[in-house]
Amino acid sequence: MTQHTLRKPSTAAIWLAIFLAGVAAGWLGYRAKQAENIAQLVVDARRAAVALDPADLRQLTGTRADLTTPAYLKLKDRLQRLAAADERVLAVHLYRFVPETGLVVHLGDSAQARSGNEAMPGDSDAQPERRPGLREFIRAGETATDGPLAGDAGPWFSAYALADEMPSRVSGRPMKDIIGIDVGVVRWRRELWVAAFQGAFYAWVLLGLPFGAVLLSRWRGEQRDVIRNLSEAMEQSHSAILILDLENQVEYANRGLCRQMGYSRRELIGRNWREFRDAQTPRRCSPISSPRCGPGGPGRASGSTSARMAPPTRCGAW
Repeated sequence: MTQHTLRKPSTAAIWLAIFLAGVAAGWLGYRAKQAENIAQLVVDARRAAVALDPADLRQLTGTRADLTTPAYLKLKDRLQRLAAADERVLAVHLYRFVPETGLVVHLGDSAQARSGNEAMPGDSDAQPERRPGLREFIRAGETATDGPLAGDAGPWFSAYALADEMPSRVSGRPMKDIIGIDVGVVRWRRELWVAAFQGAFYAWVLLGLPFGAVLLSRWRGEQRDVIRNLSEAMEQSHSAILILDLENQVEYANRGLCRQMGYSRRELIGRNWREFRDAQTPRRCSPISSPRCGPGGPGRASGSTSARMAPPTRCGAW
């Protein structure tokens, strides 16, 4: 088995390794961008919590009786403004953890009033047992996230931040008002896939270009070797070999031709072939000895023409 055949599997293996490295870099870029987005979501949740007035929140009871109170209407307007500030935000919620019951109830959300997806005060659909991030936030008080969570609007991530905290009248555990921001994963996908493509592209460029350059350099070296071998074979051939341009100017003449015609290469190169042809008739020529006896018929040539001829009578001295 030749070295060339051995090289093909190794080259394919290296290209495959470069491709897989790009895929891995793309996956890392995807995850890194996702982590960056989640971290930014946490920051947004903290900023939203600062925008709420604890004095207004303490006026809320977490029941249907809040619907007509100024504190609830003010909260509703503030949550809607927070949601409208970022097009990626699906909803903004305000929860209250009640330590006496262990439940998390809604105080309000950013949905339009009387819409089908509006959470009413006192609703308890966001329970900690279904949201580990919310459960950990209630336990430790650290800003946390959940997701992706499934819903009618598609999967989403939620981030939580503390808006207010007050002592409980019954339990030793504090009652906590928690703001939650939901961001749809679908809205993030473009950013995530762009980050993945960039990571893969950079890896392919950084690894593929040098390896491609090595292959190209090796291929050029092989082509130079082939050309050099062919040139040496033409030069050392005993047959007469001649190359003409479109103007019938001699571009190349090998040693065999020079010996047969009795001219040096310097005398032949650059001169019109007709000068030698007319001076040395009669002669025997092969079908490609000159443009007039080429495959295209009399008077026709095709770019460069190779000629082989029998020894002319003029060169009888050699």
